[in-house]
Amino acid sequence: MRALDLSKDQTLFLSQVEQEALRHVMFPLGSLYKHTVRKLARELSLTSVAKKKDSTGICFIGNRKFADFIHEVEP
Repeated sequence: MRALDLSKDQTLFLSQVEQEALRHVMFPLGSLYKHTVRKLARELSLTSVAKKKDSTGICFIGNRKFADFIHEVEP
């Protein structure tokens, strides 16, 4: 399966998560675009979601420098 919004698709990341962990997860937003989710969040007064900044780049590497992260990856 893939997200409707291909620019926000997390399929590659999720393919690396153990299946046992994923079996307990629900993905209710896969059929929505981010602008729609933000609109719904505003309507439901979920301000922290509605105003959350978009992540860019490789947001899951944390506070490491990109170059350091790339060098840590095994070939």
